[in-house]
Amino acid sequence: MKETQSQVLYEGLVAGLVGYLTVALVLGLVDVFAGHSFFYTAAALGQAMFGGSAEAGESVVSPGAVFAYNGVHLIAFLVFGFLVAWLVVETELHPTFWYVAFFIPLGVFFFVTVVAAGFGEALGGALPWWSVILANVLAALAMGAYLHRAHPSLLREVRTGLETASRSSPGSSTLGPPLRPRCREELVDPLAYVATTVATAAVVVEKRRGAG
Repeated sequence: MKETQSQVLYEGLVAGLVGYLTVALVLGLVDVFAGHSFFYTAAALGQAMFGGSAEAGESVVSPGAVFAYNGVHLIAFLVFGFLVAWLVVETELHPTFWYVAFFIPLGVFFFVTVVAAGFGEALGGALPWWSVILANVLAALAMGAYLHRAHPSLLREVRTGLETASRSSPGSSTLGPPLRPRCREELVDPLAYVATTVATAAVVVEKRRGAG
């Protein structure tokens, strides 16, 4: 138990920092290419969050606003990182948990992206909607790459768990015994994985219909 908690804390911390730094870097580079300071967007968002004006140009780039925004930004990504790390570990223990582990982060990702894009447009274009989407997509990919490297056999374990559940009787538990990663394997092709999952679900439905 303590080992699992330590794993979640460590991987959540690293994943959160990876996502935070990715978003900060992308938004900073967008600002530079637009002719602003690297911290222009961070300062504008910081002042908007805490009651200041974000409509001025370079004058909004103040250390207080930059630190305020980055503090909130860092905490948000750390919380999200711990959540995703916990979901990954739970999916590793119980492969059929992947439904929850997939849709919760996906929902949070879309919610945060839409809110941030709308918030940026409300600032008069200080934060373009496309830069929000780009930054969040790259952050999600970076976090996913790190977690996949930490759990290289996760997708295989999920597929094995689903195949085991599909072969079990309709009245038996679909969770099965906890499965732990056994060896490092290359990433399963996404299309093949999705096709296998859909086919497995179809087999389970047909068996239950036949049993009924």
